[in-house]
Amino acid sequence: MKKVEIVLILIALITYVLHAFGVNGVDVFYTMSMMSLSFVYCYLGFAIFNNISLKNITKKAAYQSISKNQLLLAIFIGVSISLSIVTTFLISMEWPNSTTLLFPSLLPLAFFTAMSFYMQRKSESPVYKTALPRTAAFFLVTVISYLIF
Repeated sequence: MKKVEIVLILIALITYVLHAFGVNGVDVFYTMSMMSLSFVYCYLGFAIFNNISLKNITKKAAYQSISKNQLLLAIFIGVSISLSIVTTFLISMEWPNSTTLLFPSLLPLAFFTAMSFYMQRKSESPVYKTALPRTAAFFLVTVISYLIF
């Protein structure tokens, strides 16, 4: 699961930089990479943040040590990161009214970043330890893409 995430992030970063420099023909790959990354976080975010591998995602034993609150939190974090990726994509493509998604994507990311930072010290849950760097990074990327474009 982490390999898929890392490969998609690298492809998205490379195509993001190429798009920012105005390279012709990269927009199709940029769209595919950003939307693929968004789908991974939206639909598989609970597995990423709870350290569940892709082959164990359908097995009941993988979820026995995870509480329902941690699972719901991981789902909400994945959806908010997915929304942030879509917002970054729309802003960088300079589509009309793309900044309307800025507030709905930054508010949950800021909340989950602060919550992960606070709860990481009090809890041994893997959700907070894996969510903190990701939510902070996507928060910064979304803000920077808004300021650049």
